[in-house]
Amino acid sequence: MESIGEKIYNLRKQKSVSQEKLAEKLGVSRQTVSKWETNAMQPSMENLKYLCEFFGVESAYFFDENEAITLPDTAVTEKETTSKTINILITVAGLVLLALCIIACGIAAYVTISPNESGVWTSTSHSVDYAGIIFLAVGIVALAVFITFVTLIIIKRKKRAKRTNCKQKIAKR
Repeated sequence: MESIGEKIYNLRKQKSVSQEKLAEKLGVSRQTVSKWETNAMQPSMENLKYLCEFFGVESAYFFDENEAITLPDTAVTEKETTSKTINILITVAGLVLLALCIIACGIAAYVTISPNESGVWTSTSHSVDYAGIIFLAVGIVALAVFITFVTLIIIKRKKRAKRTNCKQKIAKR
């Protein structure tokens, strides 16, 4: 007789989904999924509903020891494709911003190390504009904080949307 944890594990393996991906879809931690699979903890009824929705099984599957299951084909939906496209675009935008920051650092280094007071480049005397370097460093840190903040907002909205969609599908049944 398979336990609920073993059934979750088998469904997850059949669908080729990692614990982390399942946890993300359900809005729980990876450790929680691991505890379910090892029977250290049982999923709540609400989480069981989400598991049924995610795997496309009836709730009886988790409680009926004679219940056999075959999973439907895992075709990629339009929503998953759109989500992957958005993730790729965000990654590309982040890489472009990183490249721009590196270029800006190079330009700032070139501009802030200037010729001596007479305007002549010599091999022994250069002056460094420390205010320019400080301004550049503060700008880079501010940009990094902004990018992190925007990324966190996007991740939270995605999780909230997934939870809402799952709840709406369950309510329709």
